[in-house]
Amino acid sequence: RKIQSDVGKKVAALTQEIVKLTQDEATELTTLLKAQQKQHMLAYLRRFTLDATPISGVGPSFKSRLKIAGFQTAADIDAYRVQRVKGIGPSRATSLVAWRRSIESRAQATMPQALSHSETTAIQTKYQSQRRPLEDERDRARRRQKDEEDAIRAGHRQPIVQLATEESITNTKTK
Repeated sequence: RKIQSDVGKKVAALTQEIVKLTQDEATELTTLLKAQQKQHMLAYLRRFTLDATPISGVGPSFKSRLKIAGFQTAADIDAYRVQRVKGIGPSRATSLVAWRRSIESRAQATMPQALSHSETTAIQTKYQSQRRPLEDERDRARRRQKDEEDAIRAGHRQPIVQLATEESITNTKTK
């Protein structure tokens, strides 16, 4: 029990560190992909200007007001912020948001769905180089635990056999 307690705690702590590194790796891969997708979406939305697109209920004068207020591209459109522009109410805001969403839909079709092989490999290599020494140390601790337990069992094997023999003899005499 002492061996299991001492070495077991060490093994559990190392295993916990390994699990945390694995989770950190997954988080970093996901975060990088999401950042790339967000960047892709933003770049795509910025390619579409208010001037170049007919939007229901939003003519040249409203587009001019929007431009003066800082709304140049689909990336700038926000349902609440556009309504601060004089003459842009809920109806026109809905049209502007619908325009933006239609562009977002097209952007999603070309959005990266995975990291490049080199990006994935770089992140995996980084975490594997941190995990490997911990895994090696954990494996050594497990082997040491097993060796110590085996040594204790071997040291007590003879007395256990002797007790079993004596018990058997005693049982035979009492019958």
